[in-house]
Amino acid sequence: LEGSALLVSDKLALQALRAGEKQGLSDYQAAARNVNLPSQCRSHIDGELVPAQKRHVATLEKVLQQH
Repeated sequence: LEGSALLVSDKLALQALRAGEKQGLSDYQAAARNVNLPSQCRSHIDGELVPAQKRHVATLEKVLQQH
């Protein structure tokens, strides 16, 4: 029973982390569309931060599928 509780706890933690990463992705995407930011910032967000965030979300999706 204790092992099952840990698995549920791990899954809930991973789901919470995934939700946070998805929110971060959404925030980055919104920032990349913000014309008030300098173009260099928007380019960095689009070229570096958004792809990295997408990889984080994809990794968490894979880990959650295994649980």
